[in-house]
Amino acid sequence: MKLNLPGIREVLKSSGVQGMLAERGERVRRAAAANVGGNAFDRAQYRGGLSSEVQVHRVEAVARIGTTYKGGKRIEAKHGTLARSIGAAS
Repeated sequence: MKLNLPGIREVLKSSGVQGMLAERGERVRRAAAANVGGNAFDRAQYRGGLSSEVQVHRVEAVARIGTTYKGGKRIEAKHGTLARSIGAAS
């Protein structure tokens, strides 16, 4: 059996895969927004900075979910908001 690596890479970057990643990334973003820990100010800032985007790399497309809030790393370390939200992608 011989794999067609260029064909596999093309599929991994295809618009269909990107659409699926965008939808799943948005589900994770919504789950993270619903489950933020911390005080009211941190929760509001964290939610306001949350974003989900699909990036196409050399071999594959990936979904990235994160926050621009400067206290986001602290919230993630203490509460694991994004880590707990990954299950929403399934």
